[in-house]
Amino acid sequence: MKKIIVSLILSLPFAFYVQAQKAFITLNDSVKIRTELISASETGLTTKSGVFGLAEINSIRFDDKLESEKNPELFEKLLATEIKIYIGNVRIANKPKAPVQVYNTPKTTNENKQQSYEEEVGKIGSIGFGLGLDYGGIGAKLSFYPDKHIGVFGSVGYALAGVGYNFGAIARLAPDKKVVPTLSFMYGYNAVIYIQNTFQKIYYGTSLAGGIILNPRRNENTFWHFQLIVPFRSSEFTNDYNYWKNAGAQFSSEPSPVGISVGYHLKF
Repeated sequence: MKKIIVSLILSLPFAFYVQAQKAFITLNDSVKIRTELISASETGLTTKSGVFGLAEINSIRFDDKLESEKNPELFEKLLATEIKIYIGNVRIANKPKAPVQVYNTPKTTNENKQQSYEEEVGKIGSIGFGLGLDYGGIGAKLSFYPDKHIGVFGSVGYALAGVGYNFGAIARLAPDKKVVPTLSFMYGYNAVIYIQNTFQKIYYGTSLAGGIILNPRRNENTFWHFQLIVPFRSSEFTNDYNYWKNAGAQFSSEPSPVGISVGYHLKF
């Protein structure tokens, strides 16, 4: 019995010696180590000199093919990593593991249609707060886009002499861009005469506008809208304005042929 135990003990070093592979390891920091390879795991390589992480090893060089074949299983594991493997001066091609295929269950036709519509149209509308004729003076504007290029809107706001409103249509010429040119047509408040304690009146008519939408990169759910608006004022406004001016009323400025509009919008 003692002879058998002694025989087993004496054979163990020999078994490890047979499996160990002499190799030259070069680490990523250019440190070179001459050692014997014992085993490899998913993350580390056990050697006679210690354990090294696979990520810190740049290359492993075997002296010859015979040395590399001492432990075929270990050699194959090394080839499955990104470590450069050499036999002598010959680079051996790595054999990376095949990527895991993930198969998603196809969506139903209705789901695909809904997703395509949302991708094409984006948000279906917006509510904005701003200053200008298209906001009813100082007010809010609600927009709805049945198509990503064409929309309709309505607004209401404070216009000095009372409540101003506008409703109309808007065209977005390049809706998928960060900077979107726009054209608008509207009917509603486009002039006001305010003479304190004497005369206050809001005038209505059509207006045309051109502008740009600025979509910020950090928040896709908001945007700024800037416009230049050309109001087609009624003859009633012109007559009233001239009457009060001739009567000695002091106006802060002449009626401008072009108005400015600016608003901040939240998409929905």
